[in-house]
Amino acid sequence: MVTSARSRRSSLGAQGEARTAAVLDGLAGPDTVVLHSLSAPGFGAGDLDHVVLRQTVVGAVLLVVDSKLWKPGLYLTAGSRTYRGLQRFRPAEHVTTSLAAAKLSEHLGIPVHALVVIWPSHPGQITSLGLCMGDGTPWCRGERLARTLARMLPAGSGERADAAVVAALRALRGRS
Repeated sequence: MVTSARSRRSSLGAQGEARTAAVLDGLAGPDTVVLHSLSAPGFGAGDLDHVVLRQTVVGAVLLVVDSKLWKPGLYLTAGSRTYRGLQRFRPAEHVTTSLAAAKLSEHLGIPVHALVVIWPSHPGQITSLGLCMGDGTPWCRGERLARTLARMLPAGSGERADAAVVAALRALRGRS
């Protein structure tokens, strides 16, 4: 029973990751590289759902994007506790995307930003009254991802993304 519940959660998580990937892949070009499912260096068993590297006129900008697929409903953070409706919702309290981004920044030697994208698991809305991820990572609803990326990522330079950073990121594929 536990294995099937874990398998179902994994399958649902993959659905959220696929939705995010579809949006992020639309950004790809000579100055923007999008990679999926990388290991997080120095972060144990953690993985990075998506990484966007954009070459700008002032250098490389790296964004780690974590995908979530949550039930529609009202989410509220009060103090350090998060609730979905009236029920405590611990998954939001244990988001570690900013920590993974910090480890990646340390590994690569460049600044790395983080974002959590929340998709509804079935028809309905994700609404929020002060939802805060446990580690302070900014978040957006899936349907607003493209607009959020437009605000977070500076314009690309048109020049190829830094080859050394791309190679270092690709080396993180399939590592444990």
